[in-house]
Amino acid sequence: MWKKNSETLLQDNFFLFPTKTHTCQVKLSRQALSYECTDEKNGKVDSHEVKFSDIIGCMCKKEADDRVPSVYFTVFSYPFRNKNNNLREKKEITFGINRCVRYDENLKIAINWRNVIMRLARGLPVTDAESCDLPELVKLLVLVNPHSGSGKAMEVFENDVKVMLKEADVQYKVIKTEYAGHATELMKTLRLSEWYGVLIVSGDGLLFEVVNGLMNRNDWIEAMETNLGIVPGGSGNALCCSINYAAGESFRKDFVLHSTFVLVKHKVLPMDLVVVETKGSRLYSFLSVTWGIISDIDYESEKYRNLLGGARFTVGAIKRIASLRHYKGRVSFLPVTKYIPKCQRLKGRAFSVGQLRSFTLTHSEGRRYANSQIGSLSMPESMCNGNSSEPGRVNSENNDVFHECGVNSNDSILSINDAESGCYPAFSDDDDDEIVREIMTAVKQPDSPVPSPLLPALNEPLPDSWVVLEGEFVTVCAVYQTHLGDDLLASPQSRINDGVIHLMVVRKGISKNNLLKLFLEFENGSHVDSPYVELVPVLAFRIEPESSKGNIMVDGEQVPVAPIQGQVLPGLAKIMAIK
Repeated sequence: MWKKNSETLLQDNFFLFPTKTHTCQVKLSRQALSYECTDEKNGKVDSHEVKFSDIIGCMCKKEADDRVPSVYFTVFSYPFRNKNNNLREKKEITFGINRCVRYDENLKIAINWRNVIMRLARGLPVTDAESCDLPELVKLLVLVNPHSGSGKAMEVFENDVKVMLKEADVQYKVIKTEYAGHATELMKTLRLSEWYGVLIVSGDGLLFEVVNGLMNRNDWIEAMETNLGIVPGGSGNALCCSINYAAGESFRKDFVLHSTFVLVKHKVLPMDLVVVETKGSRLYSFLSVTWGIISDIDYESEKYRNLLGGARFTVGAIKRIASLRHYKGRVSFLPVTKYIPKCQRLKGRAFSVGQLRSFTLTHSEGRRYANSQIGSLSMPESMCNGNSSEPGRVNSENNDVFHECGVNSNDSILSINDAESGCYPAFSDDDDDEIVREIMTAVKQPDSPVPSPLLPALNEPLPDSWVVLEGEFVTVCAVYQTHLGDDLLASPQSRINDGVIHLMVVRKGISKNNLLKLFLEFENGSHVDSPYVELVPVLAFRIEPESSKGNIMVDGEQVPVAPIQGQVLPGLAKIMAIK
């Protein structure tokens, strides 16, 4: 049973509750808690192992009878039920200690084991297992929208989330949001230093409010160090689906359990945001910008929310395909690499781009707050020759600039994920001589806290390095997460922090039957192989509708149908997720 190469941190003999007669030899390594119980009647040895990757917490308990000095510690774990599926189930194992005649001496042993288990469960270092402190107290501000989805968000928290938070020794304060925009107002004035993070129990809309509240603070750079978590409690839970999908966790069955499990493992990843500019407003998006049939379905199926919950999207899709609309306009984008049109009717021209570059966004004081993780194409020439002290300018003198700002110039180059498609050439550190590394310096401005140097003003023409598509469209989606819903794997190649916007375009010309087939293929992501679908990795985009008909949605929130554009802000937010 015991692994020969595993370092034993602690080892002792305890009895297994509730029998009190079966003595177990229990060991802790850095990977697992293992125990062997011997049946005194037949001498049979029963061996077990609980991996720390499945453990979320440990709790000490005392004997109900004060005259008995026994002490117990319970380990809470959520292992996969079997090797053939990704569904977890709750398991508790309780060990009892009665070796000493005094209660406080037994308690000391139990507390020491608990402290080590809690640290290893959270992935924290253990240097001296015999004298180990409990991990720092975690305190979450929990925001619940009691009206989201089918109105059961508070029930979800009380019946499911709260139990696991207690097991993981997470303290919390719950605030019910009372009106649209309430979370935004809370985030603008919240004393962030008091909290480990903010947990959303709702749909994507409440997280949208939180992100925009944080980004509109004067101390937005420090505010975006706040850890954000989300548990599904609404009808639109796309980010939860994307987080679970990336972690290999279920998002169709036991959705809340798996999302809460990810949350209490205390892992945090950078998450890309996209700054979105519309006429008269500036928004910060973590999910998508949609125009056309997908945004129509999202908005127009809202009236079925209370009746159908998440199924409202399916009903809306059938209705919209039956009476299909097309939208005339212009779609422009700044591709990551050379753009080669996929559709047969568009072939004959490959759009060439400039020299590959990578970029890092830093604060004016030299502290990095966002770093691209892919090579990017040439930025507009007018943005590449300025002094880095000027707002929105790019400094491209040499690699020494990175060292002056405390940034490792090698951090920002990774191979692009779309190489397998054959459409977009990959690049890596081997292409070092052909890549220019640049910095965009973030300087606080009154109405524009984050510089967006890739975006000209909405009323200004685009640089020649942008690709422009004109005509009639069925849908256009700028997506930066894998999912737009539990049955909408919109962008299989997206990553939480890949520094890329995946722009999906479906033009006029697809039949209703093929469009229905396309929607059915969304569930497994095979729609990307359709000849009717363009999925292009870009750094920035602009959508210019010719009329005001239809809908444009940003993270599921409606905005006016008018010109809209966006640029990626790599890794700006922090999300509780597992890679």
